[in-house]
Amino acid sequence: MRLPRFGAAATAALAVLALVSSRCSVLDPPSREIVVLSWNLQTLFDDRDDGVEFPGWSVSRGEWDTEGYRIRLRNFARAAVAAAPGGPDVLVLQEIENRRVAEDLAALLPGAWPCRIVSDGEGSALRCAVLSRFPAVEARAHSLDAGPGLRTPELRPLLEVVLDAEGTRLTILAAHWKSKVGGAGETEPARRAQAALAARRIAEILAEDPAAEVLLAGDLNENPDEWLRVGGAWPTALLPAGLVGAADFREDRILLAERPGDAGLGPDGLALWSPWPESGGFSYVHGDTEERIDHMLLSPGLLDGRGLSFSGFSAEPPGDLLSEDGRPRAWDSRSREGYSDHLPIRLVLARP
Repeated sequence: MRLPRFGAAATAALAVLALVSSRCSVLDPPSREIVVLSWNLQTLFDDRDDGVEFPGWSVSRGEWDTEGYRIRLRNFARAAVAAAPGGPDVLVLQEIENRRVAEDLAALLPGAWPCRIVSDGEGSALRCAVLSRFPAVEARAHSLDAGPGLRTPELRPLLEVVLDAEGTRLTILAAHWKSKVGGAGETEPARRAQAALAARRIAEILAEDPAAEVLLAGDLNENPDEWLRVGGAWPTALLPAGLVGAADFREDRILLAERPGDAGLGPDGLALWSPWPESGGFSYVHGDTEERIDHMLLSPGLLDGRGLSFSGFSAEPPGDLLSEDGRPRAWDSRSREGYSDHLPIRLVLARP
């Protein structure tokens, strides 16, 4: 598939995508729901040395091997099926090394997974991916030039995939924003730049079709109430829409609508709706604090009761994903047990 170039106003470069069989048919019988699972898999490297691996993951130095890789894949596949009976229909993944990892994981999931789309970037160690039981009709990645005080490796590309869900177009924007390593305030400009990129792209989509069904999903490394958590000490990339007056700063952020009907384009910028405020649970633990830094943010088209529409959201961990102290059961290379330091979050969309 030839990947179209995105407008220069919103992105400076187009990353190469690894796109596998994007126009193949769906072999599984359709259901009345679509289950989307988003999960940061915590440095899921394969069993080959490509020169970009993090310390501790070298095969040649005996730090990593095929057995460990296969165990991790089986663990993730088993947990994904436990999170959604019969398995999810769409996986939005963060921190996988390459296309091979996506293909190996898809091979362990029930049913047909003909579409495995992975963002690519020269020298990148970890990427975002979208795996789907539905065919992809469009795919592209949007990258940012690093501005003053920012580093290009910190600005991971925004992966855009348009799925054909039995005649309904579902646009997924898979994101992994900059972590807080280096300081929450010091790294906020990078997250704000990534939020601005996503907001501009979604605004373009909604300007063409206000009813477009768009989902921004992934590890945004920011809580829905981040601005309140930091005491308003600096502008944050996510901001509850009700606080716009109290936090008047540049529009390099995404507003979080208080109610589903408030999502959309408005005078204060783009507002998406997050199901987190109406749900329990968490997806990550930093220190002793439970956090909700993994997100599913919905456009008005997923909230209007027509076409695909929001039906449910859950962060309840399946099976044994929590350790005895209540934290996500992260992978331990010594014991060869565990999953990820993040929990998966699940979104259910009803189909017409």
